[in-house]
Amino acid sequence: MNKKQYIEKAKQCILNRVKFHAPILYDDEIDKRALFEKGIDINLPIFKYEKRMTKHLLKAFQLAQKDEQFNIVLAESSLQNVNQKLLRGLENVCVFSSNDKASFLKSINKLNINYFSTSNYNTKFCENFVCVNGERINPSFDDFVLSKIQNFDGVLMEYKEFFLNGSNLFLYFRNDTQTGQKIALEINFLFKNGYYFIKKSQKNMIIENLLNKNKTFINYVCDHTNFSFSNVDGLQNSKFCCANIRANFVLKPGQEKQVFFNFGNDKFLFKQSDNFEKLFECARVAVHQIFNVKVKTKNPKFDLMFNKTLPRKIWLNWINNTPDILLEEKYIAYKKMFVRGDNIMSLVPFKEIGLRELGIFNGKYYKRFVVVRSDKPFFKVGKTMFYNLQKISKMILKSKETVSFSFG
Repeated sequence: MNKKQYIEKAKQCILNRVKFHAPILYDDEIDKRALFEKGIDINLPIFKYEKRMTKHLLKAFQLAQKDEQFNIVLAESSLQNVNQKLLRGLENVCVFSSNDKASFLKSINKLNINYFSTSNYNTKFCENFVCVNGERINPSFDDFVLSKIQNFDGVLMEYKEFFLNGSNLFLYFRNDTQTGQKIALEINFLFKNGYYFIKKSQKNMIIENLLNKNKTFINYVCDHTNFSFSNVDGLQNSKFCCANIRANFVLKPGQEKQVFFNFGNDKFLFKQSDNFEKLFECARVAVHQIFNVKVKTKNPKFDLMFNKTLPRKIWLNWINNTPDILLEEKYIAYKKMFVRGDNIMSLVPFKEIGLRELGIFNGKYYKRFVVVRSDKPFFKVGKTMFYNLQKISKMILKSKETVSFSFG
C-alpha cells in the first residue's frame, strides 16, 4: 500500500466512525463547561485519538474534515513524534493529558465516537426509496399525493404517499392471475442527522434522538416484516440513521392485500381492516387547510409559484423528513399579502399585485372570490352587499352564492 492509498483508507475509516457511531453514553453528567473551555464544540462528534500520530494520519484527518465536521481530541502522548505546528491544518482540535480536569476526561470518554464496531446496514442506502420486486417505484405528484398504479406480472399495485402525522406509505396489491405470485417489498427511510436509540414495540419501532429526546415512530400494518437499521453492534444507535424495511409474501389467485407504514411523531396501532382511504381523505383536507389560499393576479409567474411550486416544495420536504423553515416562512409572508387570520380571515387591500381572483379553502373546495372595479370598497355575497371587508365568516365560505368585492 503506497502513501496515497494509506491516507485515503485512513480517511474513510475516520469518516465511517463520524457518520455511523453515536456516543457510548450520553447523560446529564456531561461537563459542558469543561468541554467549552477546552475549545470543543458540543454540537459536533468527538473523535478521541490516543495512539501514535503520524504525518500521514494528520493528513487523513484534514481530508476527513473537508467532508464532515467533528472535534479531534488528541492525547498529548500521541504527538511525541509530530511537530504540533502541523495541527494548525485541523479544525476543532484539542490536546489533552491525564492531568486535565477529571470531569473533562470523563466527558470525552462518554462522548467519544472512536471505537471498533460493525454495522448490519448497507451504507450505500442513503436516500428514501420504495421497491417492489426489485423495481423502484417512481410516483407522480398530484394534489399533495405521490401516487402510482403499476402491474407486476399480473399483480395490480396502487401506491399512495401522503402526509399526516408524518410521512405515510399505503400500498394495495391484487393478484389478477390464476397462480400464486410472490411480492418482495423494500422501503428505505432516512432520518434527520443525529444520534439515535432504536427499539421495537408492538407493531411499531421507536427511534429516539439521544440529544434532544425527540421520538419518531414507525407504525405499520405488514406481516413478515424485517427491519435493518444503521446501527452498530449492540448499541442500536447511529449518527447517520436509516431504516431499511423488507417484507416478502405470496398472493393467492384473486387475493387482495393492503400494506401501510407511518413515519411520525406519535405511536398508534392500526388493524388490517382499518379504513385507510378515510385516513387518506383526512390527510388531503389537512394539507389544503394549510395551503388554504389560491390567487389569480396580473402576474402568471407569481400565481404558479404561490399556488403550486412553493406548496409542492414545502410538502415534499415534509414527506422526505427535511422541513425547510425558510420556505414555510416565505409562503406565510406571501399569504399575508392577501388575507390575515386563521379561523376568521380578513382581506388585505394590497392593490400592487393586481389581484383578480382569490380562492379560500372551506373544508371541501376553494371558495371563489372575484375582484371587480369600483370607486367604493364593498363586499357582495349573491345580492347582499356588505361594506365591511374585515371578516370572512364560515357562512360566507360555505355559501353557494357568487362572492365579489372591491377595495375601491
